[in-house]
Amino acid sequence: MSINSQGAADQHANQEQQEGQEVQQNNRRLRQATGQLFKIIVQGINFVGNLLRVIEFFGSL
Repeated sequence: MSINSQGAADQHANQEQQEGQEVQQNNRRLRQATGQLFKIIVQGINFVGNLLRVIEFFGSL
């Protein structure tokens, strides 16, 4: 293999490694965002449940 083709192969390997690291980083970000979204959904469900309790309480007065 000539020096030029070896350099191109190394560059290609480095690019693939960098893309793999970007994919891993994006996967971590996606997991974090999914966890945050789940927490927000749970908070919303709790809020609606508490709101229904308040409505029920005032309805019983």
